[in-house]
Amino acid sequence: DYINSFVRFPVYDVHFGSVEAPVSPTLVIPHNLPDPIRVWPAPPEKGGLEVYFTGFSARAVLRQKEDNEWWKEMRAKWD
Repeated sequence: DYINSFVRFPVYDVHFGSVEAPVSPTLVIPHNLPDPIRVWPAPPEKGGLEVYFTGFSARAVLRQKEDNEWWKEMRAKWD
C-alpha cells in the first residue's frame, strides 16, 4: 500500500463566482483515485486532516472495533 497525501494542496482556496463575490467550497471530497490511503485537508472551519481508505485497506479498517487501540491512536494523532 502507499499513501497519497494532498494536505499541501490549497483545495479550499479555489473560488467560484466573481471577483466581487467569490464563493468558496464548504466541503471538498477527494475524487476517485485508486490510492488505498488518501490524506486530505479537512474544511478550514473544522481544521485538521481527513483520512480516506479504499479497497483492501478500507476492508481492514472496517473490521476494527471502535474501542480498538488502532482507532484510539489514529484519533489521538489527528484530533
